[in-house]
Amino acid sequence: GLLADAVVRQLYNLSQEDSLDIISGDLSVQHDRVQSLLEFLSSQPRPAQVLGEDHAVVTTLASELSQHVKGVQKVAFKADKRDPEFMFYDGLSFQMSAS
Repeated sequence: GLLADAVVRQLYNLSQEDSLDIISGDLSVQHDRVQSLLEFLSSQPRPAQVLGEDHAVVTTLASELSQHVKGVQKVAFKADKRDPEFMFYDGLSFQMSAS
């Protein structure tokens, strides 16, 4: 509703007086589809070590985006280890002991 209305008005430089019929009907938010996608994504493991090009999360997101946007591409990259914005972990499993 409100967020979609604001984004469309900004993208198409529309004023408050202009009517917005473009975000209704087929172009409206499909809440059940969004909920289903969120449930799927939250049920999948997403550590960087396993997110290869064929991982279910990557292929699902690419498929969903390609239905709405042209030119969707999957690009693999490695972040520089000296970059403080990224935290790297060595493995998927760790052993913890307490005494």
